[in-house]
Amino acid sequence: YNALQQEPGRRASEALSASQREDLQAAVEKVRRQLLRQSREFDSQILRERMELLQQAQQKIREMEGKLELQRRQLKELEEKFLFLFLFFSLAFILWP
Repeated sequence: YNALQQEPGRRASEALSASQREDLQAAVEKVRRQLLRQSREFDSQILRERMELLQQAQQKIREMEGKLELQRRQLKELEEKFLFLFLFFSLAFILWP
């Protein structure tokens, strides 16, 4: 970088020695690897957060399904009680003198 700054009008390949070009390539590769690692870490964090949200949603679905099943049973019990009372009062009305 310093060599490039000393001679700003020249092309990088002309301004740098072979050793400096190798060092620059190594530094660029190092930065590229760091960026890729950071990108993977960021993606992993997002994936972990989404998996956690998915698990929470699945748990909520299971809870809601349990409540729904309880309400279905309660509704069935009410229907059975209503039918029993309807039949009882119908029979009482028929048998009433």
